[in-house]
Parts: sequence; structure tokens; C-alpha cells
Amino acid sequence: MLLQRGFDRQRHQWFATSSWPGYPVVNATLLGSKSAGPLAAAWAIASVLGVDGFRMLTASMAASVARITTAVHAIEGLRIVGDPTGPMVALAADETDAARRVDPHLWADAMREFGFVVQGQPASAQPDGSVRFGRPPLAMVPLVLDHNLRNTRQIAQTFVPLAPTSMVLRGGDGPEVEFVPVTTTDAIEAADDQIDRLIDEGWEPKDIALLTMGARHPVQRERQEALGFAAYWDEFWSNEDVFYGHVLGFKGMERRAVVLCVNEDGTRERSGERLYVGMSRATDRLVVVASPEVIRSIGGPEVLERLRPT
Repeated sequence: MLLQRGFDRQRHQWFATSSWPGYPVVNATLLGSKSAGPLAAAWAIASVLGVDGFRMLTASMAASVARITTAVHAIEGLRIVGDPTGPMVALAADETDAARRVDPHLWADAMREFGFVVQGQPASAQPDGSVRFGRPPLAMVPLVLDHNLRNTRQIAQTFVPLAPTSMVLRGGDGPEVEFVPVTTTDAIEAADDQIDRLIDEGWEPKDIALLTMGARHPVQRERQEALGFAAYWDEFWSNEDVFYGHVLGFKGMERRAVVLCVNEDGTRERSGERLYVGMSRATDRLVVVASPEVIRSIGGPEVLERLRPT
């Protein structure tokens, strides 16, 4: 415990700055001095939790991020910034249609009514007159993840043309990617047939996911409506059954076998991103159910050729 004789002495303990572009920083606590107490507390917590405890917390965090991103993608006028792979999710207004634009700060105020506190990042004027929106005023060196270890080489080779950067394929060998040509209207039914075939081949249901790119699969919709989002994602982590999801809610996740159902016509915004995410979620076995014309429209002839080699 640190006691101060008066406010004149205590004010020297405070730290404040308005130079950070996110928001004014005011720190009045001893934690800001990086004392040994928090370090000891962190060590104690890590010792108590252990590997299993951190695994449980990580799973809970990933499920929460997935639920948030899925919900936000369903809100017209609001968008996710980037591709969240950790516990932080950034949102911004979608300027595609000005008439349906959602002010993220008003959305944050509405979230507060439900008990959630969302950190706003207002625009910050810089000394040179420019305006930054929550970005550091320094040139940052981007971290580029250019080595693919998640997928087999056969899977990674099919989506390389869609990747935002070139990558080195470091995964092992596996079965060839299967392409099932169908019409967009028949994609859902054909994808269901592929799930049955994988199970007949000996794949455990817990190792399989069916991901859609357009409308949600009827099973996903039924489970979410009957169970709620929390219990729906608990099913994913329980590893007991085939998981039915949407590619936009499956970022950062994986299953050993994935049936990707391209049940859209390729004209929607971010179709290329959805195709890339969907094709990169399988670690060992990938089955793509789609119209060849739609694949060509979204990924170009090179992606179609890699999926359907002659």
C-alpha cells in the first residue's frame, strides 16, 4: 500500500498523454509502474490454470470471436476490419451503401445497453493536419505469414491464386482435392451427399465440417435458432458431430475434412475472400461443391483449372 501525504504529491504518480491516436491515456494506478505484484499474480494464475486451463480459455475466446464476426456480417452497413485471428475484433462502418451505413459509435452505445463495453476509436488529428482512425502515427512493418503449415500441399495448391500474398507450402501430402460440379441451386443437396460419402469412407463426424458461402445451411439455421449462438458454438468445441457453418464465421478455425458448398452466384461482394477462407479451412481433405462457372467468376480460370485438372 502506498499512502500519499497530499494531492500535490499524488499528482506526480499520474501519467497522461493525448498523443496516442486511439484515445487520451490517463493512468493513475500503480500497475502502470510495472511493479512486481502484477508479475507475481500473473505467475500464480498461469500456474493454477496450466495448459488445460489456457486451452479452455483460448477455445472460449475463439468461439466468442466467431459468434461476434458472424453476427456483424449479418448487419448491413457494418463491417469487420481485417481478419481477426485473436481476441480483438475491430469494426467500422461499411460505406458501400451510404443509405444503410451504421455508425459504429452508435452501435457501441446500443451494445452498452446489453452489458457490453465496446472501446471506441475516434478519428485523431495529427500535427501535420492528417486524420488517423485508430492507427499508430508511425510506419509499421507488417507481419507477413507466408508459410502455409495448416493444409496439405494438395489443398494449398488449389487456393494459392486467391491468397493475398505469395506463400511457401510447408504442409504434408494428402489426398487430391475433389471438385463436384453442380448448379448453384443443387449445391446444398449435393454437399449433403458428400457428407454421407465421407462418413461411409470412415471419417468421424467430429472431423467433418460443411461450410456454405451463400445462405446458411438449413441445419446450421435450425441449430442456431433452437440452441442459441453460445450452445451452437459449444457443439463445435465438443467435437461430437458434423459441424455446419458459414465461411465468414469460420475464419481461424479448421476441421480435418471440409465440404465447401458454393451456394452463391459469385456476384456478391467479397466472394473471393469467402472462397479463399472456405478452401483453406480443411487440413487433410477438401471437397468443393460448386458450379464451374461460379468458380471461374470468383477465382478466375487458374483456380478452376487447379480444382479440375485436365
